[in-house]
Amino acid sequence: MNKVYCMYCKAEHDNLIEPMYCGKQIAELQEKLKKSDEHCSKLANSNNAYLQAIAEFRIINKSNLDKLHRRNLQIKDLKAKLADNEPKDYNGWSNYETWNYKLWLDNDEGSYNYWQETARQILDNAKSSEYFTARQNAETQLAEALKAEIEESNPLKDTATTYTDLLNASISEINFHEIAKAILEDLTVKQ
Repeated sequence: MNKVYCMYCKAEHDNLIEPMYCGKQIAELQEKLKKSDEHCSKLANSNNAYLQAIAEFRIINKSNLDKLHRRNLQIKDLKAKLADNEPKDYNGWSNYETWNYKLWLDNDEGSYNYWQETARQILDNAKSSEYFTARQNAETQLAEALKAEIEESNPLKDTATTYTDLLNASISEINFHEIAKAILEDLTVKQ
């Protein structure tokens, strides 16, 4: 077996977990992530720490894709929790875009009924996982469905104009987890 030079620890190894990086770097990153979990409250005070955690997750090797997927779900959950801790800037919602989208979902009877039924089905079929409760998984699935629906129904999605960029920027500001959580809470209150 050929020895390969590791750019991280500056040594030669028989096998590398990822091209040019040895297990030492991966272990150090995993240790950093563990410490990051222990200091979750510090993350709540810093969006920069959140972005740094995402960057560190991307370095993890391909053999750990399953772990990476679970970690990404944890990040989404943490982001949603961070959003819950942020001051509500617009009519009790995190921003104008989130408030506006939820307002339109609620004010159109057909849309309201559709999302209530969709949320009920997602919640009924949700299962808990190693890291999340069934309700947390349902919230993530519902948030993804809300996002997919608005992106698919965007009338400017196939054009390249200033208006397209402005609309997409506005859509990117919507806190879909906050809306999903509110819809699921509304379901719970009605039952």
